Amino acid sequence: MKLGCLITQDLTQKHLSVLIALQENPLGTYDWLSTRVGLSKSIVFGIMQELVARKQPCFSVVATTNLWNLGMENVDVLIKADSEKKLQQIERLCYEHPYTFYRARCFGDHNGLFVQFNSPFESRSLLDQLFLLLKEKQVIDDYLILPFEESTTLYTTPNVDHWNPMTHQWSFN
Repeated sequence: MKLGCLITQDLTQKHLSVLIALQENPLGTYDWLSTRVGLSKSIVFGIMQELVARKQPCFSVVATTNLWNLGMENVDVLIKADSEKKLQQIERLCYEHPYTFYRARCFGDHNGLFVQFNSPFESRSLLDQLFLLLKEKQVIDDYLILPFEESTTLYTTPNVDHWNPMTHQWSFN
């Protein structure tokens, strides 16, 4: 493997910088991209050709939906499950649940899952009932529905200005 590549995708720092800039402006011209990432237009063109020729895609396109317009709300749930069997059962439930938007395992003082549901308005109580039943049946150890219903969802995108291609890290203020 070449030095400076990510193991999972074998992308160089230049590839990642171009991909991040493309996320910022998907219709950007080669002139704009080269200025944005600080590379010559011919280098950017070559990188684009390499990315297009890849057998595995580097990214997927996902719509940013307005849940309010769809009659839906975001419900965040932290689930405590201190065994692999419990985690697998909950992951299977999340896979089958029609409103699961995101899930990720959590590790630390409490092991378990963080799950986001995009569910119809007024269905938060149904999710509460579901997880209460799972707790009573000892499928999970505990759960917490996070109180974000009054907050506004904020969508952000990466900004190439805050990406350090040498260390493959983001800088935050």
